[in-house]
Amino acid sequence: MMRRARAHGCLVSFDVNCRQLLWPADERPAPHILKAAGMADIVKFSREELEALFGESAGDSFVAGLLFGLGTQAIGSAAFSDWLAVPGNLEAALAFAARCGAYTAMHFGAFDALPTIDRLQHLVPETGRV
Repeated sequence: MMRRARAHGCLVSFDVNCRQLLWPADERPAPHILKAAGMADIVKFSREELEALFGESAGDSFVAGLLFGLGTQAIGSAAFSDWLAVPGNLEAALAFAARCGAYTAMHFGAFDALPTIDRLQHLVPETGRV
């Protein structure tokens, strides 16, 4: 159904709504969920679903990356509104935060999953901006 909707130019949303008890005991829902999420334009996960799929640290890395991105701009509360008004600033900070969360979700272990500027280089977009 999702493929047909996309083929007809529809915006596709996917609400995971995973109920582990409805799946056969020998089958994991994660691969199916990730496949469907990859076909959607908008995906709604609950916190529990995200933690089951990606662990608890990806969200922490996202927030840390956002705060780091904002901090590199030396933003004080008075200048924040001005900074937000500049096209691309918030998008760049959120993109960096997303790369931090993605890096953490792709790696295991407390230290191996910590994003650093060097480790994120392969996830940096064409713009080269942090």
